[in-house]
Amino acid sequence: MKKVFLGVLLLAFAAAPMTTVMAESDVSVTTEVWSRTEYLENFDDFTDQTNGSDGIDFTTYRARVDLNVQVSDDIGACVEIQNFGTWGDAFPLSSQSQDPVIGNLNTNVNNDTQLYQAYIDLDNVGGSNLSLQVGRQEHTLGNELHMGDNDFYGGQYFDGIRGDLDFESWALTFFYYKVTERSTLPGSSGVFPPGFTNNGSDDSDFWGIHGSFDVAEGHNLEPYFLYKRDGNEGGSLLGPKYSAGTLGVLYDHDRTEDGMFDWSVEVAVQNGEVSFNPGNEPDLSSFIAEGQFGVAFGSDNAHHAKIGFLLVGDGDDPQDIEAFMELFPDTHRRAGAMDVFSSLSSSGVGGDSFHNLTNIFVGWDWTTGNNTFSAALHQFTLTEDFGGPEDDLGQEIDLMWEHMSGEHVGLQIGISQFMPGDLFTTPNDEDAMRAWAMLRFRG
Repeated sequence: MKKVFLGVLLLAFAAAPMTTVMAESDVSVTTEVWSRTEYLENFDDFTDQTNGSDGIDFTTYRARVDLNVQVSDDIGACVEIQNFGTWGDAFPLSSQSQDPVIGNLNTNVNNDTQLYQAYIDLDNVGGSNLSLQVGRQEHTLGNELHMGDNDFYGGQYFDGIRGDLDFESWALTFFYYKVTERSTLPGSSGVFPPGFTNNGSDDSDFWGIHGSFDVAEGHNLEPYFLYKRDGNEGGSLLGPKYSAGTLGVLYDHDRTEDGMFDWSVEVAVQNGEVSFNPGNEPDLSSFIAEGQFGVAFGSDNAHHAKIGFLLVGDGDDPQDIEAFMELFPDTHRRAGAMDVFSSLSSSGVGGDSFHNLTNIFVGWDWTTGNNTFSAALHQFTLTEDFGGPEDDLGQEIDLMWEHMSGEHVGLQIGISQFMPGDLFTTPNDEDAMRAWAMLRFRG
């Protein structure tokens, strides 16, 4: 009882100044709720099952509540809570807490509510052009090839500090994020061996700097350098130690009001080293490139045709790892809406990645009123066939319809079909299919 009383007392003391601050501040609340039903068929092996069905269906959801408090022109804060999960991932909470036969049903074992963002925002620090965000935050870079918000799924955030210098025709951003803190992991839990942590050297850190320069009207140049280090001492338990620097540039041309054409191209090289164990320390060396060219036409430029590519370098040097190690990209639709190659391929270092992949695509969008219709055709091949007889991964067709009902409610319906190429030699190659319908509210 004393603990409960002290907890209530502490909450009252904390709430009193917060109530005063919010009463004297500009407070806004934004929400987002979406639910998406999906159906997948032949997705994992491109082969029909002889016994039973290999089609699966599921429904995911995401709900976010974002509280922003602006104390003054230069001081603010954001707290955002989200829940992301799948229908049926938790037992229902009923008003009857006990079942007379099997006991308590109120287990709710899969509650995925989390603190998604929580940061302090300081603008014009000391009267300068510098602004700072300190805490947990989303961070996107350019076309989200290396840093994205992953908003089609459960989102993505970073813990740390970000600074922005904003001038009239150029801007500079620098950041430091703690990706993994391993110093606090218990060394005797049965999961991690005693002495697993090594005074913080196990941690994973991510920092970088990138600029944005207005070259001309509609033309923007974004150079960047990103560095990720994982000092993991756990060996094969959590993966190898590694460090890698990524140097790149994005050139982007947005279509002007009376223009027809838009394009972008991004190229990045990556170098580093990995340590599996003493005597086995190969270098990391690779590159990635992405580009797109589009033309708008028709009444009010309602039609937009585009052609583009994604090229992930790979090599056959047995001494090095010549596969691009992904950082924190937004992978959805980057190599087709099926997301086949963002989940099936891995560099072996740093998790799943676009590895040894070339994607050439053509697409078309048509916007009329509150509706947008899209279609795309992708051709996938291996960047490096390593002397094999085939490099054809397959083709994919994506079709999608998006409708906005007012400013807050949107509907998205899509269907994709992947046709395996000659590289897949299973006895019964079958096309894979993905279909989805998503209802979204933002307010």
